[in-house]
Amino acid sequence: MCGDPPDGAGGHQGLGWSAVQRQFPGAVPGSIIQAGPASFASGSAFTTQAHINIHNITGYTVLPAGVAATFYTKVGSSFTGPDGKSFQLRYLPDDFACPVGGTCVPNLEPSANAANLNQPAETAWAKVTYTPRDPSQPWSTSNADHWVVDGELTTISDPVYERATLFQLSLQLLLRRELLAPGPYILILPDKHSRAEVERCELFVA
Repeated sequence: MCGDPPDGAGGHQGLGWSAVQRQFPGAVPGSIIQAGPASFASGSAFTTQAHINIHNITGYTVLPAGVAATFYTKVGSSFTGPDGKSFQLRYLPDDFACPVGGTCVPNLEPSANAANLNQPAETAWAKVTYTPRDPSQPWSTSNADHWVVDGELTTISDPVYERATLFQLSLQLLLRRELLAPGPYILILPDKHSRAEVERCELFVA
C-alpha cells in the first residue's frame, strides 16, 4: 500500500504482480486509435502478469476514518499482452461522470487526464465497499479493516464489459522503469514516508 498525500493519510492499494485472466473486445465505435488496435483485441482470453493500482482506496479528504462506506474510485493496471508488449489499462473517468447519488473520491495523483482519455465514452469507475474493524477488540485476521473492490459495468448497453483506455508503453518508459524501479516495492502506510520511498513506489504503481 502506497501513501500519496503529503501526510501519508491516504493511499493506493497495489495488488502486486499477479496472474490474471483478461479478454478484450473490439474498440468502442468512434474510439481514437493512434496505433493498433492491439493484436489481442476481439481475441480469446489470455493469462498474464498484471499490477492493479486502486487510487485513494481510503477515501482520503472525503470519508471519515473508521466508518463503513461505499464509494467510487479510479484504477490503473499494467500488464504484458500475449504479444509480449507492455500495456497500461486505465479506468480514469472524468470527475463529472460520478454515478448519480454516489460518492466519488478524488484522484490524489498530480497528473490530469489527457483530453482524449475518455472519448468517445467515459471509462468505468470501481466501487469500493469498506468495512472497518471493531476497535474495541484486538486486531486479528477476522477483525481487520477490509475493502472489497468491484468493477462497474459502464452502461446498460454494455452489460458484460467495463470500458477502459488501453495504452502501449514505449520502450523508453520500460527501460526507465526497469532501471529505477526493479521492484516490486510494497510499502506499508506509516505516518510519514521518506521522499525516496514515495518516489520508488510511484514509479512502480504509476
